[in-house]
This record gives sequence, C-alpha cells and structure tokens, in this order.
Amino acid sequence: MHPDIQWPPIPANTALLEQSGRGLVILALACFWASVICALFKPDRPGFFKRSFVGGCFALFFAFGLQGYLVMNRQYQFQYVFSHSDNWLSIGSRFAAIWGGQEGSFLLWAVMSGLFGLLSIRSAGPYLRWFLVLYSGFLGSLAAILAYESPFKLWIAPKELAEITAGKMPPDGAGLNPSLINYWMQIHPPTIFSGFGSLTVVFALAVAALIHGDLKSWLRIVRPWAILSATLLGVGLCMGGFWAYETLGWGGFWMWDPVENAALIPWLIMVAFIHGIFIQIARGTWRIANAVLGAMGLLSFIYGTFLTRSGFLGDTSVHSFASMDRGALYVLIGLGLVSFAVTIVAAVRRGLLDRRHSDPKDQRTPDGTGFDRGSAYSTGIVLLTMLAIASGIGMSVPLIMSLRGQKPSVVEERLYNQVSPWFFVGIAFLMGITPYLAWRPMTLKQVWNRVSTPLALSFGFLGIGMFVLRSVPFGMGPEMSQTIKAPWGLIPTIPWILFLAWLCLFGALANLVRLVEVLRRAPMQAGAFLSHLGVVLTLLGLIVSRGFEKKVEFTAQLNHPGQALGYTVDVKGITGKNYMDRENRLRVSLQGRGETLQGEPTLFYTESSSSEEPSPTVRPFIFHRPLHDLYLTAYPLVLDATEPTTFKVGQRSRFEGHEIQYLKMEREGEAGMAGTRFVALLEVTDPNGHKAQVRPSMRLEDGRPRFEVAEQGEFAYELTRIDAADHSATIKLYYTNPVVPMELFYKPLPSLVWWGTGIMLVGGFLSAWYRRRNYSDAVRKGNA
Repeated sequence: MHPDIQWPPIPANTALLEQSGRGLVILALACFWASVICALFKPDRPGFFKRSFVGGCFALFFAFGLQGYLVMNRQYQFQYVFSHSDNWLSIGSRFAAIWGGQEGSFLLWAVMSGLFGLLSIRSAGPYLRWFLVLYSGFLGSLAAILAYESPFKLWIAPKELAEITAGKMPPDGAGLNPSLINYWMQIHPPTIFSGFGSLTVVFALAVAALIHGDLKSWLRIVRPWAILSATLLGVGLCMGGFWAYETLGWGGFWMWDPVENAALIPWLIMVAFIHGIFIQIARGTWRIANAVLGAMGLLSFIYGTFLTRSGFLGDTSVHSFASMDRGALYVLIGLGLVSFAVTIVAAVRRGLLDRRHSDPKDQRTPDGTGFDRGSAYSTGIVLLTMLAIASGIGMSVPLIMSLRGQKPSVVEERLYNQVSPWFFVGIAFLMGITPYLAWRPMTLKQVWNRVSTPLALSFGFLGIGMFVLRSVPFGMGPEMSQTIKAPWGLIPTIPWILFLAWLCLFGALANLVRLVEVLRRAPMQAGAFLSHLGVVLTLLGLIVSRGFEKKVEFTAQLNHPGQALGYTVDVKGITGKNYMDRENRLRVSLQGRGETLQGEPTLFYTESSSSEEPSPTVRPFIFHRPLHDLYLTAYPLVLDATEPTTFKVGQRSRFEGHEIQYLKMEREGEAGMAGTRFVALLEVTDPNGHKAQVRPSMRLEDGRPRFEVAEQGEFAYELTRIDAADHSATIKLYYTNPVVPMELFYKPLPSLVWWGTGIMLVGGFLSAWYRRRNYSDAVRKGNA
C-alpha cells in the first residue's frame, strides 16, 4: 500500500475483539479436553462431560460468528481479514472470505464437526462415553490447530511503513484470490465441509463400537449418519466439479487433482461402508471390517488435509493452501497418527476377543450356490476400496517426490484413466445388476429373467444416443481412427466410450425400473434407487461430455476473427475500462451454423505479490443448450510476436506475410555520450506489397539504454541490442493489437451431470431420513 493514502485509526475495541477471539478458541480447547479427561476417568458423570462438550461446540460457534463480524465489517487490522477481503468484494464474496483462507477453512471444519456432534450426541446410546472421548479429542485437536493458525492475529505493518502506520489500520485489504470470487465459493465449501464434519460422527461411533464390544446395535445408529455423510460428500464433490467447469476454463468437471482425490476417497469409503452395513445386518459378517471402514473415512481426510496444508504439493494443485504453522502441522500429524493407531489397536483387540467368544450361529451363510446380493455387495466393497487406495497412491506422488528431494508433480489424468477402469467397469455393472439379486442364491437363468428388460432398454437407448450424436452438426467427437490407452492396451476411442456409456445406461435404467416398482408399494424406500440413479447419470454425463467433446484451439484479434467448429469468432472489444479492471470481459461474437451468439469470457489482470508481472485471471463463457454446451475460453493476451532476432546489414526475414530487411545503422550524437541515439533502419513490406521504413532506436541516458519502439501496421519494432563493430542489430516484434489465444469446446450432454447430482441429493436425503425414522421407531419399541 502507498504511504500517502489515508490510514484510519485502529478502533478502540480491537484488543477486546482479538482477546475474545483467541479466548473463545482456548475455551473450546479446554472444554473438549475436559470432556475427554472426565469421560476417561469419571465415566459415572456423563452429565459433566456432555455439558463440557456442548460448551466447547458453542465456543467454536461464537468464534465463527466473531470471525464473520470481523470480515463483514472490514476490520483490516486483523491479518486474516486483510489477506482475504477488500472493499471491492460483494456481500456474498465477503461472507465467503470467512472460509477463504487456511485459518478460516479450519474454523469451518471445526464448526461443522461441532454441529454434527451436537446433532448426534443424543443417538449415541450405550456408546456415549467413548463416542465423546473420541469426538472431543478430535475437536480439541482442531481447536489446538486454531490456537496456532489463529484467524484473530493482528495485522503487522511492513518495516518501511511501520512509522506512518503506528496506531492505524489498512484502509483496504489484499482481497480474495480472483479464482475464489464466484458464487460456488459461497456454496461449495460449506457443503463439502458439512460432509467432512459428518465423517467425525461415523468415525467416533465406529471406534466406540470397537472399544465397547457391541458391534451390532451401532449399525442402526450410524447408518443414517453414514448415508447423510456420503450424500453431502458426493454433492460437495459435484459442486466442486461445477465450479471448476465454470471457472478454470479447461473444459471439464474432474481432473484427478490431489485435493479432488482427498475428497473423493472418503466418499468412496463411505459408500463401501454403507453397503457393508447391509451385509452385516443380513449375514452377521463384516463386523470388524465395517467398523474399520467407518473410521477410515475421517482418517483418509485427515491425511488429505495434511497433504493439502503441509506445503508438499507446492504449486501442483489449484486447491493447495500455504504451508501451515509448524506447531499446527505437528498437531495435525499427531491427530492423524493417534487416530489411526487407536483405530487399529481397537480393531485388533476386538478381533482377538471376538475369536475367543465368537458364535458360528451369528454368521448366516446362504444355502446353495449361485448369484446373490451379499456376494455382489462384497465384490463392490472390494472394488470401491481398491479404487480409493489407487487414488490415494496417486495423490501421494507429490509427497513422495518431495520427501525424495525431487520437485513435486502430479500424476497425469491419462494415467488415472488407465488405472480406474479396472475398478469402474465392475462397479458400474454391479450397480445395474445388484438391485435384481436376492439374498438367497439365484441361478443365471433367474438373474437373466430379471435383468433382461433394463438390459434391452440400455442397448436401445445407446442406439438412440448414437443416432442423436451422429445427427448433430458437431458429430460424435473423436475420429474413428483415434485410439485411447486402456488398461489392456490401445483400443479405438469411440467403442471404448460407448461401452462405458452403455454400462452407465444399464445402471441408470435398471435402477429406474426398480424405482418404479418400489414407488408403488413403499415410496419411502425409494431413496437408495434414486441415489444410484443419480450417481450413474452423473457418471454418464462426465463420460459423454469428456469422451465425445470436440475442441479447437485458435487465435483472434480485434478486427481479425478466428475460425472454430464452423463459427467465425470475432473479438469486438472489452467491457471494462482496461485489462486491470476486475469486472473486465471480452466481448466476443460467434457467427455460423445459422446463428449468431454473443459471449463474454472473463480476462483481466491483477497485481501479483510474488512477481513484477501482473497475474491473469480467465474464466470461460458457456453457451448452454439442452443437449450440449459451447464452451469458450480466452487465455492471457500475447504481445510478443517474435523472439529477439539478430540481423546483419542487408539481411531479410519473413514473419506472418511481412518481409523485414535491415538496411543500416544510424547514429545521432557522439559515441559514448549521454543522449546519443542509435537507430536501426528497417524496410517492411506488408502482405499487400506496400513498403514502409521503420526506425526503432536506443538512446543512452544516465549510462543506461532507453528503448524507443516504432509502430508500423500490425507490429511494433524494438531494437534490443546493437553491435557497434559489425553494425548488426537485434530486433524484437510485438503485436500492436494483442493476440487472444482461445479454445472453443463442444460438450455433449453435460446437463446429465447437473440432473444426476440433483437426483443423488434427493435420494440420499430421502434414504437417510427413512433410516433415521426406522431407528427412532425401533428405539420407541425397545428394539434398537
């Protein structure tokens, strides 16, 4: 900030606000650990450790409220508010700044975890003691992290401004990262962190059940929470995909980014765990495995958080935060290691005890051989878990490289796409066939009779889809000769994408048929089929929109349009005052295919704290259609037309239809004297044959060269070096009219991703509510 601007005085209540914020975090820390100690050593006083837990949660809520007050009221004397907000932000974006930085996101995680803790404490039943030991220990650790990574630290002026800013506060803040100024920033983090917060309920119940010993009763308690957690995580993941699609400009929803994987893995584990519950209830098996699966959801996210916040990712992820405070990082590592150790020790202990007292009657195996739902669930759980492990290995590559002293880099998308089909194909097929399997073994003929209808429908709809895609002007995307690297080698792209699309169609239609059957007799049980339908529709949208997309890279200039996908793309100008205007958009016209479209992709620059060059921000403009999107992205301006090129006297060169000849060097003034000017005399012939002389020059002032650019037509000419011995000149060309690199995508059926997400959300909530009601009814009847 400039020292001459008006610096307002620091408000008189600043010290009180700082002490209140820090005090609330310390109070939460004390309450949670008091709850742990009391539950461990005074188990006969549940009222005290419950009240202590509740007090800690409300201390976090009040700290979050205070943080919101500071951000919304522009209290820039606090470092967090200064770093993540400014006067330019809208009310919505300013509110989102509460969790826009590292400290705020930890506070959001703690608040969501505390909220779910309060909601679930009444249903903990006989597991309450160990549930609160684990839950309070977790929240106490987050409070300890917040004590180090405090959002209530005061702003400290740079040394050069220390004198003039004494007793004063900044009049404005540094602002949010431009990529975060989006309405999804206001929706996505609270949703996904609700999912992360709900993982704590499942973790605490799972490990409490292992310690307590009753691995049966806890299933009815945990099932609605697990379904809710999977729903929130799944919807949060999709919201992140929508955000990426609308903001990052690379044309897709999912890129296997390490931080995307850090959220995907807990979702995969929760989905596996939910189906493991069904097996245990029906068969009495998977007792300890289910408890471990339930705990692993949170443990995997703690690891993902460490990966994101430790700094090991470097700049390999668009999501990575700055490195954590060393003390906070140690607390996070300790939390992960202790939680993992407690889970494993409790599982091993329970396994040894169960082996001594196990009753074979508790496990019910199906009679006969054939295909049954339990075996299908078991196979699906294994595949989901293996996919989670493979994703975890992939996202850990930057960490492994950093530990080996190498520059971290991410695993490329194509490698994930080679590995994931090993698991995806089986999972997608099981999603279609399992709803038709009974718990008793079925013959192949019986299975065929039940699935033949959705199977036939899936081939029919695939044929209709192929006809539609072939009929639209853009075609099916990849050329027939194009190949893709599948797990077993190179295969033609179109048949492979069609096969994956058919799997999703089969899963969608199979669950739709079962949904119609269930709605007739038990509407409240439709949640599971709705959830499956939503998931496979989302996957179908991802596969088709990515697999059959068409993309053209091109350039355009003002009054010099480009060509892409049958459209003439013309840049008409900008909407802002200049390219440093954060509201700036390019005004672009697309003409062709019998229509004229007007779009405004975002392109502006902001000052960078890490570089002298301004930092560009780009966002696409999307033309939505019922069956496809046209997706237009403008990239940072290109001003450099050529690299510096050295010319001998008389030498010629051609560039974009222009012929450039260096005629001679001219000198104005005495050599070595201030003000002496060296001129490179050029003759430029444009594509129409018109000739003009151009005189870029270099003047000596205060012992330093000053370069004077000469403009002629489409280019500006700069003399960057001249050799007095042989009179050679080094010339660099710039565009007088900046070139805008662009990409235009044709994306078929991305609307399926939106529809699938909505259906998944409704199905998940309906299923969770139904299971909650079942548990409540069982409690009232004394059967829980």
